Amino acid sequence: MNDNLKRFLSLFLHTMFLVFIYYLGERYSLSLKQYSARKFNMIPYLVFSTLFPILIGLLIAFPKFINEFRKKGNWKFDWVKFIAIGIPMLYFAIFPLVLALSILGGESNLPLFNGLYRLPLIMYLPNELSGVVLGFLLLTVPYKEVTIGTEKNINNHEY
Repeated sequence: MNDNLKRFLSLFLHTMFLVFIYYLGERYSLSLKQYSARKFNMIPYLVFSTLFPILIGLLIAFPKFINEFRKKGNWKFDWVKFIAIGIPMLYFAIFPLVLALSILGGESNLPLFNGLYRLPLIMYLPNELSGVVLGFLLLTVPYKEVTIGTEKNINNHEY
């Protein structure tokens, strides 16, 4: 079988798997939302809606991590990428949950972005997008530095 065809099929199957997981996650999220409304307890829904985008990001990055894992070399960690992108994304991803758990909707003790989130807004784009980016980043900041003879291939991690 042609290498391009193999690559296409693996990427296509991975995409279909992602769509299936996303579909299951959205169904579960809806049932959690209904359960939370019946029981007057939003914590399970908030926890799931915070962690599910991170899982999606991890699943998106998984093939790249497997390719990286198969390489020969020493493991490195891109601290600059993790600090510059990962820490802010972590803050955005978990801020709604921390806000809800700490004060359940009043004024937050968290200094940054105190007025950015209000309870009707906490479940939308900022934490979902940052959760996906954070999950993706968690599997892409570790990389292997491949040494070929005396040359070092430092350009094997992509942005």
